[in-house]
Amino acid sequence: MSGAPSAPGPGPRFGALDGVFGALSALAGGLSLAPGLPPLVRLLLAGPLLYAAPGQPIAALLGVPDRLGRALAGVWLSVGLLWFEVGLLRELGLSGPDQAHGALIACSALLWGLGALVVALRRPPAAGASGPGARLGLIGALLGVLWTAADRAADWSRPLEDHWHLEGAELLGQGAPAALPGPEDEAEAPTATPPITLRLEGPGALQAHGWEGAGAYSLALFTDGDREDNVQQVTFIVPEGTVGAVALAVQGPEGAALVAEGPGAPAQRGQIERAPTVHADEGPVARYRERGVVGLRLPLTAPEGGQVRAEITRPPGDRGPLTLFVLTGPEAVWSLHAAGRLRFVHYYQLLNQVENLDWAAEVLDDRRLVWNQPPGWTPLLAAAGAVAGHDMSTAGLLFLGVLLLVGAQAVAAVVAAAPDASPPALLLPGGLVAAHGLLMIEPGSHNFPDSLYAAAVVGVAAALLRGEPRAWALLALGAQALRWPGLTVALLLAGGLALRDRAGLRAAAARLRPGLVFAALGLAGMTILTLIATMTGDADDLLFILYFETFPEHWHGETAPLTLLGRVPHFAGLLSAYTGGGVVLLLALCLFGPPSAPRRAAQGLGLGALAYASLLATIDHHPTHYFLPLVALCGPALAAASAGRGRLIGWGAPLLCLAGLAALILRGQV
Repeated sequence: MSGAPSAPGPGPRFGALDGVFGALSALAGGLSLAPGLPPLVRLLLAGPLLYAAPGQPIAALLGVPDRLGRALAGVWLSVGLLWFEVGLLRELGLSGPDQAHGALIACSALLWGLGALVVALRRPPAAGASGPGARLGLIGALLGVLWTAADRAADWSRPLEDHWHLEGAELLGQGAPAALPGPEDEAEAPTATPPITLRLEGPGALQAHGWEGAGAYSLALFTDGDREDNVQQVTFIVPEGTVGAVALAVQGPEGAALVAEGPGAPAQRGQIERAPTVHADEGPVARYRERGVVGLRLPLTAPEGGQVRAEITRPPGDRGPLTLFVLTGPEAVWSLHAAGRLRFVHYYQLLNQVENLDWAAEVLDDRRLVWNQPPGWTPLLAAAGAVAGHDMSTAGLLFLGVLLLVGAQAVAAVVAAAPDASPPALLLPGGLVAAHGLLMIEPGSHNFPDSLYAAAVVGVAAALLRGEPRAWALLALGAQALRWPGLTVALLLAGGLALRDRAGLRAAAARLRPGLVFAALGLAGMTILTLIATMTGDADDLLFILYFETFPEHWHGETAPLTLLGRVPHFAGLLSAYTGGGVVLLLALCLFGPPSAPRRAAQGLGLGALAYASLLATIDHHPTHYFLPLVALCGPALAAASAGRGRLIGWGAPLLCLAGLAALILRGQV
């Protein structure tokens, strides 16, 4: 941990650039209320006012010395204020669909205006310039976000109804098994079979999707606006000698139903439901909200040919069109994804996506706290939903903003750990941000809290490196409010940096003591809030959730040391791939080289991250969002480890990492 930050250099006072930003944010927020705007445009206009502007005057009053640090502090303070705003609106009954958007805009603008007035009266010191290194790093982070936004536009802007899962949808086509494989022979299931050729009988035309020969098609239904009946029948001709499987799926409003049968396939029925029962022993599982998808898999046996007949029913009173998807080969599900239509996700991923959206809607209505995960993320997603609707596309745009925050926090940590970092090292946060985007958007996890959690963790590292114990404590509490290990990770990072502090553990502990006291007081307040929530019924299941989310959910009761250690190599391999080989370079540079302040900082960050990784590495499963804090920390740690080591290492190591990240990103799979 370094000493106190240097005195600010010359820079404009609050009231110049800061005032212009706040005023423009308030103006854009007001424009977001204009009728007829697309939902994502409304959120784009309102976002700066809700998530960034209100806290900027407070950051100025707190005397954060440099412009980058002040801007980041303002964002985190705005996030805290938004938690309060959402709760206030709910308790005042102003959270209805016609009220919440305007109330949030008015409340945020008022908070910024009051803060700006106090700043004008008190005239706090100017913020110092952050330096050319910070500017280059921020440009890199912005480019990483823009790459993600452009390259994955079809995915982050995809609504919830464009996500689906159907068991066995990858096992389609000519010669595919007539029945789904059991767990014991799943590995022997064929992975590539030619698609089945189905011919539509009657009017209409099938539209092909994705690459040629994938076997993915769609058919628009109920396109006649004058059609009064709510039932439409579709027939496909099955060629002679067909043995295999096809799948049919209908996308439409809740209540739409699909009945299908074919040669060798008895009639099956499915209906679009918010929480259908897929497995009888599991009961209803959340899947969609107002609109969704229902799919059926038909194993066909047609030695002499035959027909596949489907009957699609709209819910009573509905007069809108529906879409029937026809999948005839094993590549069809991925072809639909590539074409920007249906995104095939894991069975439980739909549950996770819908739960986050449902909780956000409930927090605006009658739910004070969410305990299935720490409650910090839900109010922020609720605010976005109040402006643009509770959908995955809304969460996707919010995710891009959070992604920029992750990159900016990592840049601040790089500048604090290695002020003389090489240009390639300063670009590491941008490359890792693009990898972060891939890790979240590819599996459809971008409405999860883990991205903001990663920003808080790397913010903790930056605060420690800058010698700001109170900022460390606030961000540690923020991390705790976003994921259960948050405060533990903050302590691990503090311990790792203290171990490598040249001034010794005692001096490091003395500098950190104000933050520890602040964090302890904050944790005590959170504990009191939790006890109150338990007594009021807002946290009935908290203790069980804490138990279940920790041991049964992640370790599945496994305690055998050899089994747990056997999971470590797989985790290490994934982490190396997700960082473009950065962790391997970091390990080598931390172990070998001349002593220096940046290298000690890298070793401290590495020790804290290693302690955290040792817990994650033994978990039964390793979804991509578990890696995000470690990916974010890799940038500042590798930049510090390569600083002051000559051009060969100072430039070469970051360039190697950036090349590895480029290979990961261009491959597009995780």
